[in-house]
Amino acid sequence: MQALITTVNRLLSGLVIFLSCTLVACVVWQVLSRYVLGDPSTVTDELARYLFMWTGLIGAAYTSGQKKHLSINILTAKLTGFRKLLSELIIEGATMLFAIAIMIYGGGKLFLKVLAMGQISPALSIP
Repeated sequence: MQALITTVNRLLSGLVIFLSCTLVACVVWQVLSRYVLGDPSTVTDELARYLFMWTGLIGAAYTSGQKKHLSINILTAKLTGFRKLLSELIIEGATMLFAIAIMIYGGGKLFLKVLAMGQISPALSIP
Protein backbone atom coordinates (compact mmCIF):
# COMPACT_ATOMS: atom_id res chain seq x y z
CA MET A 1 0.00 0.00 0.00
CA GLN A 2 2.85 2.37 0.83
CA ALA A 3 4.35 1.78 -2.63
CA LEU A 4 1.05 2.81 -4.23
CA ILE A 5 0.87 5.97 -2.11
CA THR A 6 4.45 6.85 -3.01
CA THR A 7 3.74 6.30 -6.70
CA VAL A 8 0.60 8.43 -6.62
CA ASN A 9 2.43 11.20 -4.74
CA ARG A 10 5.25 11.21 -7.27
CA LEU A 11 2.77 11.25 -10.13
CA LEU A 12 0.81 14.13 -8.61
CA SER A 13 3.92 16.15 -7.79
CA GLY A 14 5.31 15.64 -11.29
CA LEU A 15 1.98 16.62 -12.82
CA VAL A 16 1.78 19.78 -10.71
CA ILE A 17 5.33 20.73 -11.70
CA PHE A 18 4.54 20.14 -15.38
CA LEU A 19 1.28 22.10 -15.21
CA SER A 20 2.96 24.97 -13.36
CA CYS A 21 5.78 25.19 -15.90
CA THR A 22 3.29 25.07 -18.76
CA LEU A 23 1.23 27.78 -17.06
CA VAL A 24 4.28 30.03 -16.72
CA ALA A 25 5.20 29.44 -20.37
CA CYS A 26 1.64 30.31 -21.48
CA VAL A 27 1.57 33.51 -19.46
CA VAL A 28 5.02 34.58 -20.66
CA TRP A 29 4.00 33.94 -24.27
CA GLN A 30 0.74 35.83 -23.71
CA VAL A 31 2.61 38.86 -22.36
CA LEU A 32 5.20 38.76 -25.15
CA SER A 33 2.62 38.34 -27.89
CA ARG A 34 0.47 41.13 -26.49
CA TYR A 35 3.08 43.77 -25.69
CA VAL A 36 5.99 42.91 -27.99
CA LEU A 37 4.24 41.53 -31.07
CA GLY A 38 1.04 43.55 -30.64
CA ASP A 39 -1.12 40.51 -31.44
CA PRO A 40 -2.35 38.72 -28.28
CA SER A 41 -2.81 34.98 -28.42
CA THR A 42 -6.33 33.96 -27.44
CA VAL A 43 -5.48 30.28 -27.03
CA THR A 44 -2.80 30.81 -24.38
CA ASP A 45 -5.09 33.10 -22.39
CA GLU A 46 -7.79 30.47 -22.10
CA LEU A 47 -5.29 27.65 -21.68
CA ALA A 48 -3.69 29.53 -18.78
CA ARG A 49 -7.08 29.68 -17.03
CA TYR A 50 -7.58 25.94 -17.33
CA LEU A 51 -4.01 25.22 -16.26
CA PHE A 52 -4.41 27.48 -13.23
CA MET A 53 -7.55 25.66 -12.10
CA TRP A 54 -6.09 22.18 -12.60
CA THR A 55 -2.81 23.12 -10.94
CA GLY A 56 -4.72 24.30 -7.89
CA LEU A 57 -6.94 21.22 -7.71
CA ILE A 58 -4.18 18.68 -8.24
CA GLY A 59 -1.86 20.61 -5.93
CA ALA A 60 -4.56 20.56 -3.24
CA ALA A 61 -4.91 16.80 -3.63
CA TYR A 62 -1.15 16.37 -3.33
CA THR A 63 -0.77 18.57 -0.25
CA SER A 64 -3.78 16.98 1.38
CA GLY A 65 -2.23 13.56 0.91
CA GLN A 66 1.01 14.85 2.41
CA LYS A 67 -0.91 16.25 5.42
CA LYS A 68 0.56 19.67 4.62
CA HIS A 69 -2.63 21.38 3.51
CA LEU A 70 -3.60 24.71 4.96
CA SER A 71 -5.61 24.25 8.11
CA ILE A 72 -6.40 25.97 11.35
CA ASN A 73 -5.13 23.60 14.00
CA ILE A 74 -5.36 25.67 17.17
CA LEU A 75 -7.72 23.19 18.79
CA THR A 76 -6.15 20.04 17.36
CA ALA A 77 -2.64 21.06 18.42
CA LYS A 78 -3.74 21.22 22.07
CA LEU A 79 -5.41 17.81 22.03
CA THR A 80 -3.71 14.48 22.62
CA GLY A 81 -4.52 10.82 22.22
CA PHE A 82 -8.02 9.76 21.24
CA ARG A 83 -9.42 13.29 21.22
CA LYS A 84 -6.78 14.43 18.75
CA LEU A 85 -7.48 11.44 16.51
CA LEU A 86 -11.22 12.07 16.70
CA SER A 87 -10.72 15.75 15.88
CA GLU A 88 -8.57 14.90 12.86
CA LEU A 89 -11.14 12.35 11.65
CA ILE A 90 -13.94 14.90 11.92
CA ILE A 91 -11.91 17.47 10.00
CA GLU A 92 -10.99 14.97 7.27
CA GLY A 93 -14.61 13.81 7.09
CA ALA A 94 -15.87 17.38 6.72
CA THR A 95 -13.32 18.01 3.98
CA MET A 96 -14.35 14.83 2.18
CA LEU A 97 -18.05 15.68 2.54
CA PHE A 98 -17.40 19.13 1.06
CA ALA A 99 -15.44 17.65 -1.84
CA ILE A 100 -18.15 15.12 -2.61
CA ALA A 101 -21.11 17.46 -2.21
CA ILE A 102 -19.80 20.61 -3.82
CA MET A 103 -17.03 19.61 -6.17
CA ILE A 104 -18.16 16.21 -7.43
CA TYR A 105 -21.95 16.42 -7.23
CA GLY A 106 -22.29 20.13 -7.98
CA GLY A 107 -19.52 20.12 -10.56
CA GLY A 108 -21.01 17.08 -12.26
CA LYS A 109 -24.43 18.73 -12.47
CA LEU A 110 -22.88 21.89 -13.90
CA PHE A 111 -20.86 19.89 -16.43
CA LEU A 112 -23.95 18.01 -17.60
CA LYS A 113 -25.86 21.28 -17.91
CA VAL A 114 -23.05 22.78 -20.00
CA LEU A 115 -23.00 19.69 -22.23
CA ALA A 116 -26.78 19.79 -22.66
CA MET A 117 -26.63 23.44 -23.70
CA GLY A 118 -23.82 22.72 -26.14
CA GLN A 119 -21.63 25.42 -24.61
CA ILE A 120 -17.94 25.21 -25.47
CA SER A 121 -14.95 27.37 -24.70
CA PRO A 122 -14.30 29.89 -27.47
CA ALA A 123 -10.58 29.40 -28.07
CA LEU A 124 -9.99 25.76 -27.18
CA SER A 125 -13.40 24.42 -28.28
CA ILE A 126 -13.79 22.12 -25.29
CA PRO A 127 -16.83 21.83 -22.99
